[in-house]
Amino acid sequence: MRTSDQIKAEIEEKFGFFPPFFTPALETPQVLENLWQQTLSAYVGNPLSPLFKEKISAYLSRYCPVPYCMICHSCSLRPLGVRAREVLQLLESPPPTEAEIDEHLSRLAAYPDGLTTLPKANSALEESLLYCSIFIAMEREEAEYCRSELRRILGQVNYQHLVSFIAYVRTCHAWMEAHPEIAYQYEADKRVQEHLGVLLADEPTLIDFFDNYTETVKRERQTWAERMATIAERKRNEEALRQSERKYRSVVDGIKEVIFQTDIKGRWTFLNPAWGEITGFSLEQSLGKAFIDYVHPDDCQLSREQFYSLVSGQKNFCRYEVRYLTVDGGFRWLEVEARLTFNPDSTLLGTSGILYDITERKQAEAEIRNALQKEKELNELKSCFVSTTSHEFRTPLTTILSSAELLEHYSQKWSEDKKRSHLQRIQNMVQHMTQLLNDVLLIGKAEAGKLEFNPTPLDLEQFCLNLVEEFQLGKASTQDATTRASVVFVSGQNLNSGASGELALLSKPVSTCMDEKLLRHIFSNLLSNAIKYSPSGGTVRWELNLTDTEAIFQIQDQGIGIPPEDQARLFESFHRASNVGQIPGTGLGLAIVKKAVDLHKGTIQVRSEVGDGTTFIVTLPLP
Repeated sequence: MRTSDQIKAEIEEKFGFFPPFFTPALETPQVLENLWQQTLSAYVGNPLSPLFKEKISAYLSRYCPVPYCMICHSCSLRPLGVRAREVLQLLESPPPTEAEIDEHLSRLAAYPDGLTTLPKANSALEESLLYCSIFIAMEREEAEYCRSELRRILGQVNYQHLVSFIAYVRTCHAWMEAHPEIAYQYEADKRVQEHLGVLLADEPTLIDFFDNYTETVKRERQTWAERMATIAERKRNEEALRQSERKYRSVVDGIKEVIFQTDIKGRWTFLNPAWGEITGFSLEQSLGKAFIDYVHPDDCQLSREQFYSLVSGQKNFCRYEVRYLTVDGGFRWLEVEARLTFNPDSTLLGTSGILYDITERKQAEAEIRNALQKEKELNELKSCFVSTTSHEFRTPLTTILSSAELLEHYSQKWSEDKKRSHLQRIQNMVQHMTQLLNDVLLIGKAEAGKLEFNPTPLDLEQFCLNLVEEFQLGKASTQDATTRASVVFVSGQNLNSGASGELALLSKPVSTCMDEKLLRHIFSNLLSNAIKYSPSGGTVRWELNLTDTEAIFQIQDQGIGIPPEDQARLFESFHRASNVGQIPGTGLGLAIVKKAVDLHKGTIQVRSEVGDGTTFIVTLPLP
């Protein structure tokens, strides 16, 4: 996870300064990261025009109790070409009425070919979209119709950009309300420093509005509440007619959303044709059935809770996301908007609402989460690399330096054998460091998907014998030759044995096609580990068995074994078992083995008991 200083530096680079808005989160890097990522996604990266975003932010800040919000966004309008008088007019504008919203929706709907792209800045269309956005942001009861119309006019993608931005503004208001200490820190904001003085000079009455806006909004809310009471009374008298109109208006060819109604027991009483297009179930087989029968089993509890919160009177409206089953056994993500429906005599009929298909959005969110998780894993991998390599390089570099200094100062007094001994130490340490770098480069290629698979004809048994011989020669050339474990290779019936340990040959050559380079990575690492973790003078048994379709390799040692809690992470890069003690290693070997086995479309298993040794079983398919 990044530190607060790293995140702060990125924010300063993006904005040219560090807004005081983020200050309360500096002590908690995770909170700062979350707040910044929301800002990047919903504000900075949102394709809505900068002018549109600042206008709606400034207007909605009337409902934020913290002056910081209104003053900063008002100042942000000036460099976008909005004069001080126009800023005041925007802030003083009363909330749009239903009649005005109908006019704005008509203007938007009349645009040729629909709004496939967002309106241009300062256009009449943008003004209509602005006031419709304000209307739905205030979450009044009438806003639901405006929501559905905007979704239809804008299309799902542009509509999501809009509601994501509105949700972000609400999040900012909640954040500032929870941190009143930043209420008057706007003077530290670069936007305020550069533009507030000019705005107040051009329109001095702005300062009066900033001082008194909370009382103005309070009066607006009271007036609206009285008006809503009148509207509610009128609606009760017209409810029967509205239900009829709503039902038949929704049944229109080409509507992509599912319009539904249920009775008080949750059984479908109405579905439009979009239900069949999304789920594949016909209307005939669905009507009369319980809606819960079509909900994904893992989401049934959520759906039941939302439904009963309506019919029990706890809510009169609900919105939630849930998976609905499809006829082919899959599922689609749907956003459910539901409310209660009543008869003219106010008796409860059931529920009605809309199902929006949000599958693509959910998939995109999942991809983003996966990408973020992958980035997090890569950052952790980098940290492990730096830590591990610095540790692994320190010992061989110390050995090289020590032997070099001794050779420099005392070689004239030493015998040739002693000189060769120190030269051998230097060469061994250089080889160790070279192998470490090769491992890092190899695992990097594997993680990037660039590790190639090049199978060629190969005699498996001869390959194994050659590798055993190399290990035995390596053993003979080192000073600890008498203490290292020996390798025993067995395949088929024992026919002879030689200097390299016990060697058993198959009755005939085993020719197949495999990648010899990858096989060397697999078995060199497994044999090296087996020898390294085995006791002095122990035996490592390497066995090859064949079936008609597979080559099965077993490497068994008598070493320290692997604790059960470490076995699940055995093939992760840089992970080492908790009982390795001072035995050197990078934790890359088994990760490389796993990548090479996967490229062969094989499998690798491990059986291990602490103190009783370990057996690795590699199974590779024979072409």
